Formats: sequence, C-alpha cells, structure tokens
Amino acid sequence: MSLYDQPAAGCSLAELLERVLPLRVTVLTGSADLGALFVHGTVLAGLGERLPDLPDRLLLLVGDGDAPRVAASVREAAARGFGAVLLRAGAPAAPEALRAATEAGVSLLSFDSELNWREVAALLDAVIESHWAPPDGGPAVGIEELYVIADAVAATIGGSVSIEDLSQRVVAYSSVPGQLIDAVRSEGILDRSAPHDPGDRERYGRILRSDGVVRFERMGDELARAAMAVKAGDLPLGTIWAIEGEHGIGPQDEAALRQGARLAALHLLRARDTVELDHGLRGDALRSLIDGTENADAARIRLRLRDDVPRALLAFGFEDTAADRSDSSEAARAAQDVARQVTALRPGATITVSGGIVYVLLVDERAAPAASSLAESITSILGGRTRRRLFGAVAVDGDAARPLTELRAEADDVLAVLAARADRPVAALGDVRVDVILSHVAAELTRTSWLRDAEITRIFTASARNREIAASVAAWFDARFEVSRAAQALKVHPNTLRYRLRRFSELTGVDLEDADACLGVWLQLRTHPEMHAS
Repeated sequence: MSLYDQPAAGCSLAELLERVLPLRVTVLTGSADLGALFVHGTVLAGLGERLPDLPDRLLLLVGDGDAPRVAASVREAAARGFGAVLLRAGAPAAPEALRAATEAGVSLLSFDSELNWREVAALLDAVIESHWAPPDGGPAVGIEELYVIADAVAATIGGSVSIEDLSQRVVAYSSVPGQLIDAVRSEGILDRSAPHDPGDRERYGRILRSDGVVRFERMGDELARAAMAVKAGDLPLGTIWAIEGEHGIGPQDEAALRQGARLAALHLLRARDTVELDHGLRGDALRSLIDGTENADAARIRLRLRDDVPRALLAFGFEDTAADRSDSSEAARAAQDVARQVTALRPGATITVSGGIVYVLLVDERAAPAASSLAESITSILGGRTRRRLFGAVAVDGDAARPLTELRAEADDVLAVLAARADRPVAALGDVRVDVILSHVAAELTRTSWLRDAEITRIFTASARNREIAASVAAWFDARFEVSRAAQALKVHPNTLRYRLRRFSELTGVDLEDADACLGVWLQLRTHPEMHAS
C-alpha cells in the first residue's frame, strides 16, 4: 500500500458472504475465487438508474424488471468499476443477464431474506466496516477479533452475543449456528446500534458500575440477558451482552462472559487508541492547514500531502435557526453525526470541525468524483434524521497546487449560498458561481459603502413610488432589456415602463443607454437588501 493511498474499509467477497448468513446468498455467476474480489462498500440503486463511478463496490440492484434491463444494469455496473451485483431471489436472472455478467467480469449474486433493501445494505456495510485498515498500511486494528470473541462466548452460553462501545454502537456480534436470538438483538445488528429504551440509562449504569455479570429478566419479547462492562482497569470501554441459553446462566457461562470482556477490552482499547489518536492528529493537522497557521509544514507531513496528488475539501453546514443557536449541544450532535457517517463511508478521510462546520479532506486520484458522491450520500442519509437542514459544499483542487486555505474559502462561499437557498443540498462552485460572485460584490459594497451610488441608495429611502421605479428597472434587466417582456412581468403597459425608466435616469443621472452604466446599476440593485425584501 502506498503512503499516499487512502485507506478504506473493505473485505473480500468471500469473507462478506460468510458473515451475512441470514441473507442466504447464492453465487449465480462470477469469479471462482471470491476471496480475491475485494469489496469496499455497497451502493443501493434501482434498475436503469445512473450509477456513480465507484470501483470495488457491491451493487444492490433493486427492481423487478425483465432480464434485458438487468443485463443493461450489470453492464453499466462493470463499466463503473463495480465488482459484484446482488439481486433479490426471484429477480430475472435469465441467460441474457448471466451472460452479461460473465462477459463484463462481474460476479452476479442473489439473496433470499425477509429483510428490506435498506436493512440488507445496513447489514452488509456493518460487516465491511469491521474490516477497517489503519492509515499506516499496517494490519487491521483489532475489530475483526471481536467477532471471534463474540462467537466463542456464544458457543458456550448458547445465546447471541454482542459487543458494544460506550455509545451503544454494536461493534461485533456472534453468528454461531443455532444460537438463541430475538428481534431486539436482530435490530441492533442491522442498525449497528442497540435499540434505545427509556430504561437504558439505568441498565447501562448498573453494568458499568459493576465489576461482575449483571442479569436482566425476560421482558415481553426480549429474552433474558446477561451483561458485563468491558474495562481497561477502571476505564470503561463498552459492554458485552449475551442472551441466556436454554439452560440459563451458570458458573461456566459467567466465566466465559468474564473472559470475553477481558479479551474485548484489549482489542477495544487498541482500536480506540489507534483510531482516535490518528483521527485526532490528522484533524488537528487539517485545521492548521485550512486556518493557515504557522505549523503548516508539519501538518502537510502528518497528512502526507503531495503537490502532484489531487485533493478535495468538503464542508458540511447546517441551517442556523434561533432554536439551534440556543442549543449548542444540538449543533454538536449534528456535527458529530456527520463526522461519524463520513468515517463509516470513507475511513481514510481526514475530518475536523471549526465554527460548527464539518470539513473533510480527500486525497487521491479520484478525489473529485469521490467528494461529490460522498457529499450526496451524507446529505441523503442524514437529511431526514435531523431537524436542522444539512447541506454540503465541494471544493476540488484538480492541479493539487492551491493551498487548503483557498479551498476552505471556496467551500465556505458555496455553503453560504446553500444556506440562503433550499433548492439543492450539495453544490460545487461551478453550480452556484454567479451567486458567489454576487455575494462578494454585496460584501464589498457593504464594506466600502461609498462605492454605491448615493442617488440609487436614496431611491430606497424615498417614496414607495420611487422604490417601484427601482423594481421596474430591475425587471427590465431581468427581461434582457426587452420592454414588452418586462412590462408583462410587471403587469403594466409598456409605455408605463418606459416612463419609469426615464424617471430612473432623471432621479439618478444614470444613462441607461450605456452598457457599463447598466452593469453598475444592476449590481447595486441586485445586491441591495431592500430589493430582496420587496
């Protein structure tokens, strides 16, 4: 692995299929060596949808179209770099579709399960995330070992075992055949988070305060459980949970749970220290570069930046309402949610938060398309989960020569535009360039107010009649100087509009026959607060 490659979550297709036994996956056609096919993540798309350029992804192909449409989607998946395509059992897999997969070099799979597509995606992504590789290219941090520990404990106790971190995120779970499991545990595995319950605070408090096994009786459909804190000395790292087997919990079962907690502590501590330390240092380095502080050289070394490798900077902002300004914790949680999603989708990204804005740095040959795809994914995933409107800006440095302070300024400008308009969640400078230019003009006219024509400014403080004249001139500009179109838009007679144009020239002394003069007037009208208010 090159020092400049971005690390990514991923595992072989063979490993993935071993971990998702509930899906009952069948290989329809593809490589005989599934262990050689590496999968970095999943993409959920319908038949005929345009696919992103994402190499080494597993395409979850939704839809009940005929075999030719499936074949067409398989060919596009291959062209976009996907390594495999997953269909629901029963979807058309006629010879035409199988032949298309074989010719394109794509593994075609089907699964049989009651899970919906989003649950399938969540399960697959959870397994892929567990195979995270550290940024130094070394061996995977000890997350995979936690699955082995969970399996070993479940084999002794007879019930499903899960290991959670302190945020109640399920980081590993058992998959022992015949283990007892209930709907609550299944939901936790799919969502990668323990289902929240009003009694969670008390239950987790009991576990973390105790040095031994804590038992919970059966509650409705939730089977009886035994749990224990995972600690490194007195430092709590998480919890390990086991559904009680048919014979209950005996001394041997408690011993297995204790041993599992001790072993899990070693791996959670190693994973936390390695990942958090690296993320923290890289985040600090990124903040130094986007702020333009003095230790920029050290930051570049920490992030392994090279001038010949493209990079992109993403910025995620939130709608700032009065309620949000009074609740700083809500803003912090929203930023944390974005950072968590970025880490899950792109583990190699560098993340920092400044002024309530989440900045994400991507560095590789595919930085531009990867940045846009990531921004769209994050806003799509979190858009319906928070009361604050989320939007993302993408600033790409194709030549890899501009300093990150400039990329940040560009991203901030795009964010400011998106905050003022709700028609799109993600944009790059090219999408909103005119709005950004106008915002800079408005800022300059505000900063140096003497640049504004005093007579034009006076129109807005005079009579309503004069303000109507200014609006008529603006409408004339919008109609590209066509009197008839502007009059129609204003719902006045063309002669009335001509009178207003003459009157504007009389009031301001501006010659509307002069193109440069018209540009100056248009900029002042376009950026005047009163014009937007009207």
